[in-house]
Amino acid sequence: MGNKHNYSSKENNVEPQVDVIDGSVIAYELRKTIHSFFPDFQNNLMQVADDRQRKEYGCNELLSAAIAMFIFKAQSRNAVNNDSRHSREFKSNFKKLLNVDLPHLDTVHDYFKILPPVQLEKLKTDMISRLIEKKVFYKYKIFGHYMITVDGT
Repeated sequence: MGNKHNYSSKENNVEPQVDVIDGSVIAYELRKTIHSFFPDFQNNLMQVADDRQRKEYGCNELLSAAIAMFIFKAQSRNAVNNDSRHSREFKSNFKKLLNVDLPHLDTVHDYFKILPPVQLEKLKTDMISRLIEKKVFYKYKIFGHYMITVDGT
């Protein structure tokens, strides 16, 4: 992505528009979505294979941390580690939101290095199937079929 100079144009003196969403709104919507559509979310995460020898954290905690890092658009694992190390509020909010402890993100990285991709694919498939069963996507059907788009980037 780069710094803000990559986004502004000096010739036109136009600053980029940045849509800022309040973190509490994201947290509220995430919690509402998990509660409404995936009440057994943490149990589903615990079903993912865990072949590690030393298990300080459960696979549900590791996967929750990775998902949160993606949702919160963390710039790096180190940024999340610093937030968790220097802010009790960050750790507390993470626990309130996902009902698990926040692991060190290097541990998450090590877990993902040995996790078979088929495990994550199964988890995603199960979650999408659940949304289809609950007719969340029903209004998006075209001629009675769901349209699928694949992004190859």
